[in-house]
Amino acid sequence: MEHRCFVYILTNRHHTALYVGVTNDLVRRVHEHRTKIASGFTTRYNVDKLVYYDETSDVVAAIAREKQIKGGSREKKVELVNAMNRTENHARIEEGFRKNIPLAAKAGIPNVITFSGNRNGMSDEEGAKNTIAGLNRVKKIAEDNGVVICLELLNSKVNHKDYMCDHTAWGVQVVQAVNSPHVKLLYDIYHMQIMEGDLVATIQANIQWLAHFHTGGVPGRHELDNTQEVQWDGVMRGIAATNFQGYVAHEFVPTRDPQTSLREAVELCDV
Repeated sequence: MEHRCFVYILTNRHHTALYVGVTNDLVRRVHEHRTKIASGFTTRYNVDKLVYYDETSDVVAAIAREKQIKGGSREKKVELVNAMNRTENHARIEEGFRKNIPLAAKAGIPNVITFSGNRNGMSDEEGAKNTIAGLNRVKKIAEDNGVVICLELLNSKVNHKDYMCDHTAWGVQVVQAVNSPHVKLLYDIYHMQIMEGDLVATIQANIQWLAHFHTGGVPGRHELDNTQEVQWDGVMRGIAATNFQGYVAHEFVPTRDPQTSLREAVELCDV
């Protein structure tokens, strides 16, 4: 029997407080927050508006994701909910980039990540227009500091319901319009296998717009092994054939010894 686990974010009427939780029944849990059955922080600050959730069939992955979101700054949590596709967020995002991109450059970090945000009823056309405007607003900061802003591709089918930048074509349309070598896509192989498949052909056709890659076994985002569906050495050879000079980062939730799993993933992808 497949389990369903949800990591979620709630806020209050004025968006002044955020709460991150995990549950196996999202509808029931949100109802408990709204009816004050769930006491504590959410009751005290009237936090009962669902603004974001991830879904997975793996309990360990859900708990790990909850810890990851909780451990991030408020700014990072807000980015998950609303980001580049909302013009009202552009000033806040610009302020964050002006502060943090020079720090990234000083530390020798080549890439920083941003998100499209969720649709929430917005059309993909309007979202693309807004995201292009937002990235145009901040691209010179990246250019001046020699850092690449990476708009991340995520799946909206399993983990990030309603996320807008969920297909390569939409992301490429956006970064092509921005037209800067310092604004590209983060191609998350796990997410795009879920949404599109056809990994090697898609990567090779769009490599000039891709700055960074993430891995993760499909399904479940676990080890890159024979329990999942992606042939990782083949995908890596496809990337290597383009003479890609950036990074492939491993982003999976290990079910075995983490160091062993990471070592095996590195060896598998070293082609």
